Amino acid sequence: MPETPFRCNHWLRLCVVLCLIFSINLVPQQAAASDTQKEFEAQEMLFLLEEAYVQDKGEWQIGTSLSQTLEGPDERQWAFEIEYGLTDRLQFFAELPLRDCRNGGIGDPEIGLDYALFKDSGGDIPEFTVGAALSVPVGDNDSGPGNGGVGYQLSARLSKALTTDFFVHALAEYEAVPNARQDGEDFSLREYALGAGLAYSPTKGLFLVAEYLWEKEREKQDDIIESESEHLLSAGITHEFDNDLYIGLGGAVGLNSNAGSQFFALMQWEF
Repeated sequence: MPETPFRCNHWLRLCVVLCLIFSINLVPQQAAASDTQKEFEAQEMLFLLEEAYVQDKGEWQIGTSLSQTLEGPDERQWAFEIEYGLTDRLQFFAELPLRDCRNGGIGDPEIGLDYALFKDSGGDIPEFTVGAALSVPVGDNDSGPGNGGVGYQLSARLSKALTTDFFVHALAEYEAVPNARQDGEDFSLREYALGAGLAYSPTKGLFLVAEYLWEKEREKQDDIIESESEHLLSAGITHEFDNDLYIGLGGAVGLNSNAGSQFFALMQWEF
C-alpha cells in the first residue's frame, strides 16, 4: 500500500514526459505543413492583360485603373471593377469604363462570370480560366466611348507560378458587338486579342512586370470592312501591402504606327 502513491506519481510523470515529447515532435510538423500551404502566393496585378487567378469564395476585390496617352490625341480613360468569388472557382465581375477626352463620357459597362477549370497552387498545374461577359449599351455613343449595341466577350487566360518568384501569364480574347451604332451609323464590331506576360518578385510583395499584347479591331459597315491592329509592349512595378492593398505604375510603348505610348496607374483591394 505505501508504494501505490509512488507508482501513480511515477506513471503520471512518465505520461507527462511522453506528452511533451509528442507535442515537441508534432508542432513543428504542423507548422511546416501550414508554411507549405501558405508558401504559394498568386501574382494578381497586370497592366495590359487580365490574370487567370479568380477570387476565393466570399472574397471581394475592388479596383480602379487609369490609362493616359503620351502621344497623339490627349485621352485619359478610367475603369472601375469589382470581383466576387461565388465559389473557389467561379467569380462574378463587373466593369465600368469612363473616358475623359474631347469625346469623353461613360462607356458600356460589362458584367460576366469567370470559371477556373484548373487551379494553380504552386505545383505543376497552371491556373486556367475561361470567361464570358455581356456589355450593356448604356454608355455615350454619340461621339463617345459607348458602342450603342449589346456586345459579348469570350476569354481564356492562363497564369502559372514557375517558382515562388517567377510568374507567367497568357490571354486570348474575342469581343463582338453585332449591332453597334455610333454617330447615327450602324455597323458591326469585332475585336481580337492575344497576349503574354512575365512577372518577377525580387522581394516579398514587390513585382516587376513585362507584357506584350496584340489587338485587332474589325469594323464592317454595309460591304465595307476596315481593320487595324496594335502591338504594345509594357513594363511596370506593383506592390502588395500587408492589408491586401495593391498599387501599380507602368507604361507601354507602341510597336507599330497604330499603337501609341501610354501611362498606367492601378489600385485594387481584396477583402
